[in-house]
Amino acid sequence: MQDHANIDFLSIEDAKEHLKYLEKSNRILDQKLFELTKLVNSISAIENYEESKKLFRVFSNILKENLKSRLTALFASRMDDLSHQMMLVYQDGVIPPLPDKWIVSIKEQENLFWSKLLNGEPYEPTDSDGRFWSPQTASQTAQKLFWARLIVPVVHNRQLHAVAILGEKIGGGRYSASDLRYCSEFSRHAASRFHLAALYEKSLINRKELDRTLNNLSILYDVGRSLNCVQDLKSLLLNILTQAIAATSAQKGSIMLWDPSTNKLVVRVVKGLPDLKTEERINAGEDGNCIALFPGQGVAGKVFSAKKPLIVQQTNNDPEYVNKENTYAQSILCVPLLAADDAIGVINITNKNNGQVFNQDDLAMISMLANQAAVAINKTQFYEMAITDELTKLYIRRYFNLKIRKEVSRALRYDLHLSLAMIDIDHFKIINDTFGHPTGDLVLKEVARLIKTSVRTVDICSRYGGEEFAVILPETDINGAFKMAERLRLAVASGKFPRITQQVTISIGLASFPHDGKTYAELISAADKALYEAKRLGRNYSHAFCRM
Repeated sequence: MQDHANIDFLSIEDAKEHLKYLEKSNRILDQKLFELTKLVNSISAIENYEESKKLFRVFSNILKENLKSRLTALFASRMDDLSHQMMLVYQDGVIPPLPDKWIVSIKEQENLFWSKLLNGEPYEPTDSDGRFWSPQTASQTAQKLFWARLIVPVVHNRQLHAVAILGEKIGGGRYSASDLRYCSEFSRHAASRFHLAALYEKSLINRKELDRTLNNLSILYDVGRSLNCVQDLKSLLLNILTQAIAATSAQKGSIMLWDPSTNKLVVRVVKGLPDLKTEERINAGEDGNCIALFPGQGVAGKVFSAKKPLIVQQTNNDPEYVNKENTYAQSILCVPLLAADDAIGVINITNKNNGQVFNQDDLAMISMLANQAAVAINKTQFYEMAITDELTKLYIRRYFNLKIRKEVSRALRYDLHLSLAMIDIDHFKIINDTFGHPTGDLVLKEVARLIKTSVRTVDICSRYGGEEFAVILPETDINGAFKMAERLRLAVASGKFPRITQQVTISIGLASFPHDGKTYAELISAADKALYEAKRLGRNYSHAFCRM
């Protein structure tokens, strides 16, 4: 019996020891389970974030809360940055706060510190670690970093994505071995998320850049195709300006061309003005108050002279910008028009929509468009010079002969009306003899201007020879032509001519197709006979051809 009692007693002692062992093991298991649960929950919390900015915030907050840290800061590097530069992307609890988006540069010669970070393991910094940061701000600001009590690198495939810096623990004390294990595992898992977020955002940037490039190429292709179809300069300029405004989502714009006769940049077309009547007058060349700039004067003049584009975000604060009160411009993108490296003008794009500002993408787009447009403008200018009378700026007789043939053929093919007006300045020889040829030239220019303002944009005005002019009126019968002729005759008779003390008048002969002529030669002959009859009837007269 004694032996049995000893055996039972020994078994109970062993059981107690075993129970203590099991309790200790359970505590260890509970601790490990707690740590594992905390780690799993932390990893799960960052799994669904693809945007770096949100990922930075959540990662930093999880570290701060789970480690019971008073404050935290996170510095991140770009995916392709090899300069050891890092930017502050998040901070919480730092008093006073660090500078927003503060850039620090880890000195490249300090390989030991860099190796510490690339090792990827959390560690408690030493006092000497402070000298490894080279901030762009005041040196005393750098010391703010070294309230740090724990540094946690975020490393993926030997590439440093971020560095988390934690302050002292709430309640004091050092970070435990458990804290370091947690940080090590969590940062290792987070590093892959940081890497994926960087790849994702880079792919979005590349896709956005590709879409923008394709869109720009599409616009440039459409512009190039449309520019090849436009021959008159005004239509060409309006086409270019319309495309430029649409490409930059702007409110309005203008194109200024250099006039070598005055050495000034002159507004040739505008689009998007609040006052449509003013816009129409400018585009018709009738607004004498429209601004003109010498090279180097104002933003446009400066861009023209330097042959370099310029963005002005606040024209009110820019001393280079002139006529602030009358142009309704808050911001402007100005790009030179260069043909064979010679500046021929500028494109001004004004006030981006929705309160946005012009950026480098807008500048690049308009610069490409301007390069394409300048060639077309230069070509059209040379063409217009070849077909335009230098004094009156009307078409020359050779161009008139080409157009009258085409318009008669078109009227015949489509059974359309067509009229022709032949115009002659009355007693022009007396004007020249009395007031001199320079004054006679001024009279010719003024009459030409009145002709252009009295007809439609589709009508073709030319200087037929000497003091004689011709106007082709497509799709216009004799009644419509007579109304135009009377409007023009009265405008000249009531006009004011410089250096002239006598009234200037004109006589007009009218003929229509096919009633007065079935060929272009017959039509010209009929209008010429009607003009001769208007002069015979006393001048200052409009007369329609009457077939006997």
